[in-house]
Amino acid sequence: KTSRTPPVTPGGRKIVRFADILGLDLSSVKIFSDQIPRIPKAAFEDLDVNMSDYEVGSPISKQSFLPNPTPAVTTTSLVPMFNQPGGESHFFQTLMDRKVCLENAFMDGPSAIFGVVRVLNISFHKSVTVKWTVNDWSTVAETRCQYVKGSSKGNTDKFSFKLVMASLAVGSRVQFCLKYDCEGEHWDSNAGNNYVFQVFLN
Repeated sequence: KTSRTPPVTPGGRKIVRFADILGLDLSSVKIFSDQIPRIPKAAFEDLDVNMSDYEVGSPISKQSFLPNPTPAVTTTSLVPMFNQPGGESHFFQTLMDRKVCLENAFMDGPSAIFGVVRVLNISFHKSVTVKWTVNDWSTVAETRCQYVKGSSKGNTDKFSFKLVMASLAVGSRVQFCLKYDCEGEHWDSNAGNNYVFQVFLN
């Protein structure tokens, strides 16, 4: 007797057999579909598992694995309720009449307005102030404009301003007008209507 494997006949085929734990031949093969196999409850008896949290016969949690929905973000815009004066054909004639005129203004962030003012260069000493309100003139704020270097054009100069306010509710209105101090007071209130921005939902 020998424990060596008997020689294989050249050209012959090897036979491979698989046995279970009792040494018996495996007689069948089970092919699973794409579905997750159902596992009997008995398989979980020795585990520290609360079966009420799982589907019967399968360790699939009842809890949803979908990601939490991202809450919608509400954004608003400050929209000018007037045509930009600098784009009007009679802009310079209006400037000659008023001595001060808003050239353009636009939203600069969710709670800020940036604007440019042009003034008639009456004399060297001059200042421009924006008077504005967010509550229909119940309270009034003032913002000093800054001279824009190198902006002189003919007999005019430019000033700029930025109005920064707290968060405003949809429908709120920001109103402002301009005061030009130079050999007297000169005003631009948009022909008495004031310049208005209103808050809209995006």
